[in-house]
Amino acid sequence: MSMLAFLLTSLISLPAMAEGTSIRGGGDELALDFAITLRAAVAEVRERFPTWGTELDLAGLEAAPDRTTIFVTSAALVVPAGGGEQESVAANDPSSRTIWINRSRWEGISNGRIRRAIALHEFLSLEKIEGTGRYPYSLRFLAGGEATLLSGQEAPSPANWQHLRFRCNTRGKFAKPSGGTLSSLGGSIAVQSSWRIAGRVFELRYALLAYDKGEEGAPKFPMPRFEQSYRATESDRADGTVYEARRRTLGGTPASESTALFERSSSAALLFEERLSTEATRTWSWEAGRKRSALWQTRTRRRPDGSREITQDWLNASSLASRGQISEQRVCSEDLTEGEWLSSAARAEIGPWIETLTELSSRANVAAAQLAACNPENCAARETRAEGALAAFEATWDDLYRAMEAKLETRAP
Repeated sequence: MSMLAFLLTSLISLPAMAEGTSIRGGGDELALDFAITLRAAVAEVRERFPTWGTELDLAGLEAAPDRTTIFVTSAALVVPAGGGEQESVAANDPSSRTIWINRSRWEGISNGRIRRAIALHEFLSLEKIEGTGRYPYSLRFLAGGEATLLSGQEAPSPANWQHLRFRCNTRGKFAKPSGGTLSSLGGSIAVQSSWRIAGRVFELRYALLAYDKGEEGAPKFPMPRFEQSYRATESDRADGTVYEARRRTLGGTPASESTALFERSSSAALLFEERLSTEATRTWSWEAGRKRSALWQTRTRRRPDGSREITQDWLNASSLASRGQISEQRVCSEDLTEGEWLSSAARAEIGPWIETLTELSSRANVAAAQLAACNPENCAARETRAEGALAAFEATWDDLYRAMEAKLETRAP
């Protein structure tokens, strides 16, 4: 089950609640907001998914709040999820054309795309177009937008997952062994997913690197590159954060004008990230409770066209991480189309892995949240469950690396 489905699975039918405010057509402020959100979703469907107009009665959907009782409640909407229970944002009953909304949960969602997807699913469920286990439209609606937290909650969330699709153009400078520098131009189509589990962040990135022809040392074919990174916060300070960082990469690396070498690399370190400004950070090595060597500095700037310009300068050219690279400038935009994403995901066969990791991370976070709320009678059992759920995620994380290692190595020229 994908994280999109996990989000929508929690929005299922429930019997009528005994607490709250019942409104037909949206008389309550929150119910009005829910109705307005649906109409915003319908307007976006008309603009971004024009073919849906032949499949859905969009005019009828837009008017659906006038025929629906929206029940606002402060009581928890607890539903089954993943073998346990989870509090939901909303629930519905098609037989009575009723929607329940949990006031605090809805007000706690600041991401407009998530709100619109939830409202769309609820009203499509009333029309019996969607339902538990069936999300033919709301899944595509939610997946088709910008980088989005797909859990339906803001961090810190028991199910915090993020997915991005983006395209970057890169300019890099490398130090030549004989002295001087070598410039490299290239572009990449990339997918990036990250999962946050109990203070740990797991991130993977798969990119198809396409270096410009004619550049010295640049191959004439696209090269896949896969990277996994792990980050766990050790401590927060007023001027920055100490964190444990591990990274491992697989893929092609320019070796000459017409060839590439398959490369494996891994690193583990304790680092200190110093916040220079809202747009800039400097990363240091951290040893014996203090920062030692400045490794790199990163600056991010939002361009007028909406893309992000990211410049990274290596401050310690002799460090293993730089491998002779002096600087890199990337201009990235989140404009990767669904077709390009499916193509790149299919090449790496990474899509099913992302779905599996998303489901496992959700289970691990639910278990961690239950452990945090334990009492003396159940703490031991919940701790065992939380450890097992995290171990299951980490085992699949390692399995993915081994699978990608075997796949990419066989493709290296």
